[in-house]
Amino acid sequence: MTDIYIGVAHLLIVILPVVPGCAVSVPASTLDDEAFQEAVATFIEQASSESVTKFAAITWKAAATIPEIRDTSDPALISGLLMTILEANGAAVAVPRLRKRVRDTVTFDNARTPWRRSAFYLVLRVAVQRYLYHHLGAEVGRLHYKTLMCLLHAQLLEDVLKKIPLDAAFSLRQKLGRRLAKLTSDVHGADRSAFNRHSNLLLSLSGSFESSLATTGGYLKQVWRNYSKSRERIIPKLRQYAHPHEFQLRLMNSGRFLKGVLVEHAHSPRPQQRTAPELLQLFERSVASVRPYMRALESHVASSRLLEDVVLPAKRSTQPEGLRAIRLSKVIHDYVTNINAVDHAYPNQKSQQLLHLMELWVLMDKDAVACYPLLEEYHPGFDPDLLDPIQLLTHEEMIRSQKVRMYLKARFRA
Repeated sequence: MTDIYIGVAHLLIVILPVVPGCAVSVPASTLDDEAFQEAVATFIEQASSESVTKFAAITWKAAATIPEIRDTSDPALISGLLMTILEANGAAVAVPRLRKRVRDTVTFDNARTPWRRSAFYLVLRVAVQRYLYHHLGAEVGRLHYKTLMCLLHAQLLEDVLKKIPLDAAFSLRQKLGRRLAKLTSDVHGADRSAFNRHSNLLLSLSGSFESSLATTGGYLKQVWRNYSKSRERIIPKLRQYAHPHEFQLRLMNSGRFLKGVLVEHAHSPRPQQRTAPELLQLFERSVASVRPYMRALESHVASSRLLEDVVLPAKRSTQPEGLRAIRLSKVIHDYVTNINAVDHAYPNQKSQQLLHLMELWVLMDKDAVACYPLLEEYHPGFDPDLLDPIQLLTHEEMIRSQKVRMYLKARFRA
């Protein structure tokens, strides 16, 4: 059996079992007795299969003690009872002890069997190590044991390389490399006799170890290259020129719909084409034209029509002196009447109308002064700041307003 020692190194729990905890020597005559062998085998079988609450780990739940099946059982059933029975048939002996450093971890989260390391594997390693120590000596036996473990890892790596996850294969390869590095260091640090006996063995096996490491490394690299290649984004090379058929829009989804629209349009009767005045007259005769807002719209339309048909042509007209002033005075009279009839709720439109009105007056005053120069000695009746309150939206309108202001300012000085 083993005595377990737990030490803390660098904040990591290290399990150090000492093998064996106790040893008993049984005579060969007693060991060869079939009844004795059958009794020992029955005892060990029952001890491994039957649950003995007295030797089980105990936990508290709801103020009661219950066996903890996930924890390690107390080995007193073997180390106390079985070893006492064997000692009665033989004698207790003192043998050299081995201390193994076991890197086991315990994970109780969703784990019925929390111990990662197999106890049977530990027994096999201890048995092999003790056998080599007994027949080859401590130092040479230790080197042979480490070599045997390297062979075991290399063979395991070759057998399960393509069957286990890649991270497990990579971890196993690293572990084999670390074992080989430690073994090489131990061989070079051994005495001359041990070095001579073991260096030839290690040299003959180095090719096998290197082959295992190279095979595993090449396989892992190839898997990684294949994975990287499968995840690599393929960007096709853009041609310098397009093919002739690529200039035609195929319209795979909407082509049928567009063709149907064209066919329907070709067979549908064409509506009667009307001019803008006809459409306006048609609207005026409709029911919508009698709505209240249409009165304001009609006044604005009449004002715009007067501007386009009368005011602007009068500003561009060229007539003899005197006749032009008479015609402009009539246009101003009609335009003032129209302005007064339009709603005053639109200051921008009212400002444009006042600007047109003052431009007509400037043209009429110029023609009158040309006919009667004496008028230039009298006040025109308008101050230069007359157009300051108006609201204009464009730069062109502001320039026109400035010209009217400059003319009034010149007439005011005269």
